[in-house]
Amino acid sequence: KRQPLVDKIIRFETLSDEIGPVLEGVFGKPVPFPTRNISPDKRDYRSFFDAETRAFVEDFYRDDIELFEYEFD
Repeated sequence: KRQPLVDKIIRFETLSDEIGPVLEGVFGKPVPFPTRNISPDKRDYRSFFDAETRAFVEDFYRDDIELFEYEFD
């Protein structure tokens, strides 16, 4: 299994919870991290994939899917 070459990986789905300490470590003080451009579309991301696009994404992002232990349910 590949190991990332960075100190910290933050998953997009937990970005707002995890970015504060990282920014404070970099800048030495709390840094605001506002949320902008929130989509009103709350559909499950899987609804945007058909069999062909799903296969493409699974192949193209295979290493990331494995590293981050993501799954298409």
